[in-house]
Amino acid sequence: MSLLQTLYALLLATLFGGMLAYMMLFLPVLFSARETGLARRFQHAFFPWLYVYCAALCAVALLLRWLVGAAWEVSILTVSLMGFLLCALWLMPAAERAQSRRRQGFVWWHRIMVAVNSMQLLALALLSRGFVMG
Repeated sequence: MSLLQTLYALLLATLFGGMLAYMMLFLPVLFSARETGLARRFQHAFFPWLYVYCAALCAVALLLRWLVGAAWEVSILTVSLMGFLLCALWLMPAAERAQSRRRQGFVWWHRIMVAVNSMQLLALALLSRGFVMG
């Protein structure tokens, strides 16, 4: 495995593992261990940074695949990167506005973010298959 492939595999593992751990471990523990208002404030402060962090990792992975001419992987990573930016710049702020105004729209925005993040996880799993299956 070349250095670029190793870096790419590490980026995919960091993205996939980080997203999965945050959604399946950290958030449930946060909301069960802390009062709901405090947990929400923390989540709303942390989420934009999480999306920026994931977008940066995704952009570096995209660049690495672009350098070796892996067109289909570049396409998938580009869509995933757009998803992180969409969540950070539009979906998360819209959900926060709806929640702060106690409007029903929060559930709708949240479901869209969950769908986007689930598709990103699926895409990262698809991209990782070569490393897992040899």
